[in-house]
This record gives sequence, structure tokens and C-alpha cells, in this order.
Amino acid sequence: MSLNVSKLATKTTDSQHEGMGFIADNITNIFSLFSFASRNREAEKIRDFLHNNVAKKDHAWISYELKMALIGIAFYATMLISLFIFMIHLRRINSITTGDFVFVMTVTFFAVDNIWKLVNEAGEKVGLVGYSGAGKSTLVSLLLKNFKATSGDILVDDQSIYDVTSDSLRAQIALIPQDTLLFHRSIGENIGYSKNNTSAQEIEGAAKKAHIHDFIINLPNGYETLVGERGIKLSGGQRQRVAIARAILKDAPILILDEATSSLDSHTENLIQESLNLLISDRSKTVLAIAHRLSTLRNMDRIIVLDKGKILEQGTHEELLQNNSYYHAMWEMQAGGFLADNSSKEVE
Repeated sequence: MSLNVSKLATKTTDSQHEGMGFIADNITNIFSLFSFASRNREAEKIRDFLHNNVAKKDHAWISYELKMALIGIAFYATMLISLFIFMIHLRRINSITTGDFVFVMTVTFFAVDNIWKLVNEAGEKVGLVGYSGAGKSTLVSLLLKNFKATSGDILVDDQSIYDVTSDSLRAQIALIPQDTLLFHRSIGENIGYSKNNTSAQEIEGAAKKAHIHDFIINLPNGYETLVGERGIKLSGGQRQRVAIARAILKDAPILILDEATSSLDSHTENLIQESLNLLISDRSKTVLAIAHRLSTLRNMDRIIVLDKGKILEQGTHEELLQNNSYYHAMWEMQAGGFLADNSSKEVE
């Protein structure tokens, strides 16, 4: 189902962009249209394309969304009305109190609201795996608009990232990179950098969740301690915890983990992973995680296997291990949980 939806969305978006390309091409060659008196001819071509291509794909996409919305509304309405009638019956025969009635209905509405949000694509946890050069970090750079795709489109909530400003997009994304660079400022300022007008209480709260608060309060000047140029006075694990605290404080709906623990020793990585699990477990956040240790991705909703910029396969950890897949081979070649290199490929 998800693959069919993805294809439908891709076709719809590609069609829209092709239509925009027709229009842009005519604007670029406007003087040629004048000199050949071909404005009406070109306008007719655009009208035909919009009617026979774009409109049909848009109609298919809107019909799908409407159908799914109606099915969802019918299901939830039936469930809530049935529960409401049943609860009234129980109250009338004094099997429950008014407080029980209010409590059950409140919890039910809360659960339905969260289920509705869950089935409408938010909160998915996606893992990206592949050897060096597969395209994992390139994909992240494209998502952050560090580069522009030469073809196709990138959609967030059905909206092209190229239709919004870079700052607007990045404000919705929290990134924990492989190597965190810090400002030559206090450790408190570095944690609070992800959010404007942050209070000391908010900074401390984020630090506690990232398991770095105890370390900070034992520094000579606590949260006012300078970290040095590029954060040189802190270890790699401490810098990563600052990055995690930043992400917690930013509280963005999209979280990207770009090899967030690859440069750490196993002991430090296990401690950092505890902090990362706090972020990943938040069902309101969409998580895109790149990891060199495949075992850290086994609980992801979906794992995408990349090679040379292409998707080879995708599915859950269990699904990908059930057949003789590329992912299965990668899993078998792991040494101590890391990708082993038995085919002259580097680990990214």
C-alpha cells in the first residue's frame, strides 16, 4: 500500500513540475513566441497537457486522499458512537459512575486523535543503510537544501521543499551530525543555540534528558564554562550529548541522525544511544537515521537500503532478513555490530 501511495505521489508531483517546466520554457523563449506568432499554439499545448496529464493525476491523488479520509472518519465515528451508546447503557444500569464515563470517553478521544495522527504518515522512523558512496549523506544534504536536486522533488507533508525558504525548512528539522562543532562560547550557550530566547531552566532540562547535566555542574563554572574553539575542551561523547540536548531543546517535528555515534568508542556509544532513544521514541517526530551499527536500526518502522544512489530494497528488519537480500548479507558481514568490509567497500 505504502509503495503504491509513493508512486502515486511521485507521478502527481512529476506531472506538476513538468507543467511548470512547459510554462517556464515559454517564458524564457517569449520573444521567439512573438516572432513566430506562436502564442496561441503554445498556449493550446499547455492547456492540453494540464487537462490530459496534470489534472488527471491531481484528480487521482485527491480521490485517494478523500477516500482514505472518508474511510477513517466512518471507522472512528462508528467506534466512538458505539462506545458512547454502550457507556450510556452502563451508566443507566449503574454499572459505572459518571466519573468512569467521563474518564473512558476522554481517554478514547485522546487515543483516536493520536491514532489518526499516526496513520497520516507523521512519526515514522526510517533507517538508511549502505556502504560508503551509497548516497546516505547526500540524501540528507538534499533534504536540508544544501544542494538542489537536478531532477524530481522532495516533499514534506505533500509540500515541495523548494516552495519554502531554506530557513523555514531547517527550522522544522533537528540534525545530530557525525561530528558536532561548537562555538567558542559557554556550554550553556551552545545548548541553547537551537532555540531563541531560551531560559536557563529549559537548557538544564534538555541537558538532563541528554544525560550531560551532571557533567556540566561539576565543571569549574558550570553552564558558564567555555568549551574552547570548536568545542576542543570537550570529548567527542560530550560534544554529541550537547548536540542531543540541542535537538531536544529545538523540539522539531523532523529529526535526522547522521551517523551520530560512529566516531565514539563502544562504551560512550551505549551511553549516547540511551539519550538518542529518548528522541527516537517520541511518536510525534519523524526520524531519519543513518547508522553504521545495523542493530541500532532494527526497531525502525522502515529500513531503506541504498547503493550507488538507488534504493535496492526496503522494509522492516524482520522482513529484510527473511530472504536472501542485500540487507541480509550486510547483517551477516557485521563484526561486533558494525559493517564489516569484505568486498573492498569502505564503511561511511
